[in-house]
Amino acid sequence: MKSVKKIIAALSAATMVSACAGVVASAAEAVNAVNVSYSTVAETFTAADGTVVPAGATAVTLSIENNTGFSASDITLSATADLLDTDGLVTATNGSAYGNATVSAAQNGSKVVITSASLDDSKNDGTLVTFYTTSDAEVTVEDASFESVKNNEISCYTSQQYDFYVIGDLNSDEQVNSKDAAIMLSAYNIAEADGSLLTTANGKALMVSIAKMNPAKYKLDSAKKVEAADGNKDGRIMNCDDVNYSDVKQLLNYAAATGAGLTYDVAGWHYGEYVGYVK
Repeated sequence: MKSVKKIIAALSAATMVSACAGVVASAAEAVNAVNVSYSTVAETFTAADGTVVPAGATAVTLSIENNTGFSASDITLSATADLLDTDGLVTATNGSAYGNATVSAAQNGSKVVITSASLDDSKNDGTLVTFYTTSDAEVTVEDASFESVKNNEISCYTSQQYDFYVIGDLNSDEQVNSKDAAIMLSAYNIAEADGSLLTTANGKALMVSIAKMNPAKYKLDSAKKVEAADGNKDGRIMNCDDVNYSDVKQLLNYAAATGAGLTYDVAGWHYGEYVGYVK
């Protein structure tokens, strides 16, 4: 099994591509229909993660039609060739339908998993994300889920019933995925709005000690869920550009990597681990 040693998100780049070569998967009347199209990169450029995408490479673009609105998404693809990546994470460019969402993608053989989270529901049709390959590739959408996450809608198996929690699981479904990242973004945004973020050397942070005094204020069901949001156990919940400190980005990286069947092996981060025991 491949191991993800370091995962760095690459989510913005100015690309120059030729005219679309044609849509190969379409369901115009379906809700949240994901389409795949191909085009050719006209000029060499460097993506945000440092990957050089050469002229002549194939750009593989996913787009959405009849978007009902989502703040968390998970898409599984089948690809017949390797997509360009850096340190285990597929190089990607956000489109208008993802907007400012945080997006991670990982590939393991033919399986590609894309996961995203945003603060507000995106209701735009159009491009979700673009990947790149220097080989002939056919990409097929195997599964796609788009959800509007409301933080007060948690599982009936709340953490008050247990003396354990899963690091990264903020809605008590014993999974760590895009919905948890969306909940974390909301908690961080609430703290930013009320001025309770602490400025640190690595960016602004919601301190775990502060959030634990009033979890409900941050739309979390208990102090255990506050602790579960702190993926590297440094006492801070962060949403920053530096992936080495961002709990939001690392959670999505974990979800993409493990969803693709890779080993999440990033020193100091503990998503997916159990803490405590069941009563």
